[in-house]
Amino acid sequence: MQALAARVRRKAMHGAGRAMALAGILPGPRFRCPVCGFIGSFPTTYGANAPRRYCRCPKCGAAERHRLQRLVIERIRDRLPAGARGLQFAPDPMTPVLCGLCADFITADIMPRQGSIVLDMTRMELPDDAFDLVYASHVLEHIPADRAAIAQVHRILKPGGIAILPVPIVAPKTVEYPPGVTDGDGHVRAPGLDYYDRYRERFAEVELVTSAEVDQATQPWIYEDRTIFPNATATCRPAMPGERHLDAVPICRK
Repeated sequence: MQALAARVRRKAMHGAGRAMALAGILPGPRFRCPVCGFIGSFPTTYGANAPRRYCRCPKCGAAERHRLQRLVIERIRDRLPAGARGLQFAPDPMTPVLCGLCADFITADIMPRQGSIVLDMTRMELPDDAFDLVYASHVLEHIPADRAAIAQVHRILKPGGIAILPVPIVAPKTVEYPPGVTDGDGHVRAPGLDYYDRYRERFAEVELVTSAEVDQATQPWIYEDRTIFPNATATCRPAMPGERHLDAVPICRK
């Protein structure tokens, strides 16, 4: 009952902040959402662990990672061929944007919603060299056999194709959790920036775009107290100092 009450309180607090932001009366700095164009304050999001300041756009719900990814998508737009084929795992706020980039676009998940296909990222029954773009945001941190999934993404990409495979950067250095252990978000590891070295094992080129390199008016940083870790819900996740944390999106080319 206490956990349920806490969730209700968090939802009410977020709802109040969102309503104030949409009404233009929420105190704090003003930002621009590159996903929907909203300009104004971004409310705090209250999760099971620490609150995240300036997290979600109150209009479209895009979080920090979505805003950074939206800016990265603009960077790759001219690198895709006309008639591009795209595949996205785990549809999210980027789905309409990606759909607009590709003439042929498929969404997939291991437990798909309506409109998506069933697909195990580690064992894809898809032909080689089939897609110009593969997109999987915050997926690989849930997959124990992540290198198998990375190999599959590389296999189904056409030569010169692009994979966008960001994971949450939540540790100074990647920590693999013991078998059977996950955190409160179902993650099997706590990735650090070094996690992207696994992509360099497969791809010809891996370019990182970080929070520091894009338009700061879009608020692409993670404002979160990470000194609370490890805790009861994330027993193996390491602590990180500071209140503002870098995010990074890899652009992988085959």
